[in-house]
Order: sequence, then structure tokens, then C-alpha cells
Amino acid sequence: MKTPAPHISCFAAFALLVFALPAFADPLLTSWLTGTSTKYARIYTSAANRTNGVSATTWTGQTSPTYAGVHEVDYSATWVYIRNTGLAPYVMGPWNNPNLPHNQGTSTGVYRFPRTPVVPGTKTLTGMGSIGFLVDGVSMYNTSDGYSYSVSHAQDADPIAGIGNGDGIWNRDAYPNEGGSFDYALNHPQPSGQYHSHANPIAVRYELGDNVNYNSTSKAYSENTATTVFKHSPIIGWANDGLPLYGPYGYDGGSTGATGVAALSGGTVASVSVSTGGSLYQSPPAVAFSGGGGTGASATAVLTGGVVTSVNMISGGSGYTSIPAVTIGGVRRMVSGYVKRDGGYGTTNLASTGRTTLPAWAALAQGRSATLSSGQYGPATTYTSGTGNNALTYTLGHYAEDYDYLGDLGFTQGYTTTVGAYTTSFDLNKYNARYCVTPEYPSGTWAYFTSILADGTPWYPYTVGRWYYGSPTGGASTTTVMATDGATLYYKGAASTVENWVSAPVGVSGGNVTITWNAVEGGTYQVSSSGDLVNWTPLTPTVSAIGNSGTMTDTGAATANSSYFFKVSRTSLATYDTTGY
Repeated sequence: MKTPAPHISCFAAFALLVFALPAFADPLLTSWLTGTSTKYARIYTSAANRTNGVSATTWTGQTSPTYAGVHEVDYSATWVYIRNTGLAPYVMGPWNNPNLPHNQGTSTGVYRFPRTPVVPGTKTLTGMGSIGFLVDGVSMYNTSDGYSYSVSHAQDADPIAGIGNGDGIWNRDAYPNEGGSFDYALNHPQPSGQYHSHANPIAVRYELGDNVNYNSTSKAYSENTATTVFKHSPIIGWANDGLPLYGPYGYDGGSTGATGVAALSGGTVASVSVSTGGSLYQSPPAVAFSGGGGTGASATAVLTGGVVTSVNMISGGSGYTSIPAVTIGGVRRMVSGYVKRDGGYGTTNLASTGRTTLPAWAALAQGRSATLSSGQYGPATTYTSGTGNNALTYTLGHYAEDYDYLGDLGFTQGYTTTVGAYTTSFDLNKYNARYCVTPEYPSGTWAYFTSILADGTPWYPYTVGRWYYGSPTGGASTTTVMATDGATLYYKGAASTVENWVSAPVGVSGGNVTITWNAVEGGTYQVSSSGDLVNWTPLTPTVSAIGNSGTMTDTGAATANSSYFFKVSRTSLATYDTTGY
């Protein structure tokens, strides 16, 4: 006679925390990467340890483990508040500098963002320090490393030069100047221990599935250049003005929804009729043809009031034996409006003229004439200061002022424009933003986009331009302000999180029963079993969570019982750095 399979049930004796949710969806609340806040923050202390996958939860300046990322989100009618350690959920480091990160929380500190962004006519320059936060809790910094060229010393100021911060005219771009101290996430800590991002936050993009590859052997991230099919990038951060930062990929033309059908005549595409015009387009989306056996068909979309109303054929192509599919728009990489000043696109060729003038945007930002006096000139692009290990070259791209904005040169954002001998198009304005439809904002929003080249190389101005597009009323605040604002708790994580079962909590193999649950790292768990839900037997040993997972196997349980039940209780939590919790 066949023995019936045992009935296995599990439940967890965890305290249930329920928070009131707002009556409406708000990406500023829902986009924070809270699912990883039960993980300890970790670093690689050396390149060898990174290669071998050996990470540490304590280090100089962080003597007790602490949890990663955003561990509390609160909201009021006008603000969203976060509390976090500023430490990433992925393994950070190592860095080619002496700085190490540590928990940035304080007993009274919170960070807040306006729920209703305001777009003013007069813009505010981004400053040093946090200009916002990535959704995994890592701080966002602007494009500068805080130092500039000193004419009187004929060299850049830097942290060890002992000549101050420089003249403030030729300002060092952090990506090329500090890139040697970035980890594989393209981030690094500054002297006070704040881990931060200047350019292309590639690790959080990987966490969110934004077209990034991760090599588990080398521990390196890279852009997935093998694909030509993209999905819209997720929100990866929020700036102090309350505007979202997306990854590099957005809707062509700023919206989506337009469709069309081609008609053939004699093997060529004679016309395209618009089936659906979509809405809220900010510029004409591209029109593409595929299939049908032919090649060469091309066309442009025509907009009226943000709707695709018609398609003008440029070329009908040839050799089509069946009607090709028509794609209007789609998702593609957003193109920065900044180019190097190498003589192309009407820019000044700094290699020929020397650094004697500023681009229009930089002159505006600095409040000075674009034409400089000799005492304000920067170094030649072929100049080298210092010798040996202290040698520093000043090639084009070394300074932010080595870039020009195409909009200042007569080109139009969102449209293919010809100026002189050059024809180009770009998507992002001087602030690295645009107005567009996104999955989270189907009615449209202003948003920043991460700027990269096609091969994944970060490109100026990387995330947020020299100015905020909106009014930067957000920033560091206090729990007193949050309480006075009447803020409501939306999420409480880290050690206060609610444990739950994984999608397949029970596995039965050869008479053994294995149960698995989502755990708090640092937690110790007691698993107990029962055949009648009345009498419970503690199983040994207790389980110390590894990462965010707890697991226990009860040997022989499936053969000895026809009905069997398990419960899990967290019995203790290891000591951790509670600063800011």
C-alpha cells in the first residue's frame, strides 16, 4: 500500500507591524529600495578580497555591523522623509584612497524631499555634498570634486596640494579626476565617510534591472551593449528638488502609444497611416520599418498638439514583398546635450585656442564674462604639472568647462537640427532633464536622466546638471521638523522589519523537510515542530541568519509523520550600530 505524503505546514511567530498607507500612489514613496534594508552593509577591504568574495561587516570607522540603505520612510501632505545609513546593499569597495564609509545616521537627522516639485524661472546651482539620494540610500553628489585650477600655482588644487581649493574658474570634473578612487559601483567615500555617487550609479541600476550586467567572478558591472531592445529605465534616485532621476533609457519623443500601418506600392512603402496618435509627445518620435523582405524605407512623424497625426515618407525603400511592421518611437538611450569643446558642432577648439574662454553656461554659472583675462586662463590641453607619480595631465575633459551645451550653439533639444556643417539631436536640456511621460508618470513629469555614451561610458553632466531644474527645497532636516509636520510612518525596516516566508518555504527530499524564510541579518531563530499544533518541540541548533535568509532541515520529519507543522521565532538580535534608527 502506498504511504500518503505527509502534510507539512509552516507559520512564523513573528510580530506583525502594519502601517497606514496613503490613499494614492506616489513614486516618491514607493520607489525606495527597502527590500534590502535587512542586510548588513559590507565592504571589500582589498582588491584580493574582492576577487575572492571575502567581505567585512566591520572596519576602521565602523566598529559594529549596521544595516544597509533606507530603513525608514515617512510622509506628510507636502514632504517625504527618509532615514538611512548611506551604505549600499551591495558590497562596496575597495577604494584607491584612505577614506572608508560609515553609518551616516544621527539620532535626530532625516532627509526630506518635496512631494510637489516647483519649477522656478531662476535656477539654483547644485552645491557640494548631497544633492539627493539614490533609492538604495547612497548619496548623490554633483559633477565637481570641489577643486579647481590655481593660476598662481600653475596646477590644480587637490586634497594634498596645500594650496586651497583653486580659483573656481576651471573646475575639476570628478569623474575623470577621482575615477581612480571609485569602486566597481562607480562610487567612493569622502573623508567624513559619506559613500556617494558622481556618475552613472551602475550598481543600483543593476539592482533594479536597468540593462546592466554583473560578472560574479570579477565583481564588475558593465552596460549590456549586446542588446538593442530596451525597457524604460526605473527611477534610481531623487534630487533635492523632488524630481526623479531615471537611468539612461526613456521614451523616444518623450511619450508612447503611437502606432501606424504601412501601405505598399510596387515593392516600396508608399505611405503610413496613423492608427493611434498617442499623446504628450514633446518631439517627433522616430519611425522604423521591419520585416517585409525589403530595405531602405524611412519616414518622419508629424506632431500636432503632442499627438502623432501623420507620417511623412522620406524614402519608400525597395524589395518589399509584404507589408513591413511600423514602429513609432519606443525606448532608447537618452542623449546628453553636452559635447567636448574640440571644434565640433561650432564649439571653440580648446586644443588650438587654449583655455581662454568659458562656455556660455559656465559663464552664467560663475557670473563672469565668457572671455577671460590672462590671469584666468586655464592650462593648455597638452600641459603636464608635476613629475613621476605626481604628474597630472590636463587633457580635454579634465574640467567641467571643457564641455559646451548644444542648446547654446543653436541646436534644439528633441529635434534633429542642422547648424553649419553639423546635424545632430539630443534629448536632455542644460540641467540634464526633460519633460516626458514615464511608466510612473503617465501624465508626464520633469525628470533627470543618467547620461552615458552608447558603450556605457559616463558622460557629462552624468545625473544632474550644474543647476537644479526645480526648486531644491529638500535636504537635511530633523525628526523635530518631521514630527511638527505630522508625518505618518510608511515603512520601517532593518531590524524592525517583518519576516516572511519565501515563495517556496518548504522542500521535502528523502524524508527530510527543509524550511526557508526571509530573515533579518544578525537575527537568531528558533524553529519548533509539532504534530498537533499543541505540543511544540524546539529543534536544534538555533539558526543564525546568513544574509537575508534563514533555513533549517528537520531530518526524517517527512517519513515519521502524516501531518507536521513548523513555527519560527526570532529569539535574539546581534548588537549593531543603531545610530540613526
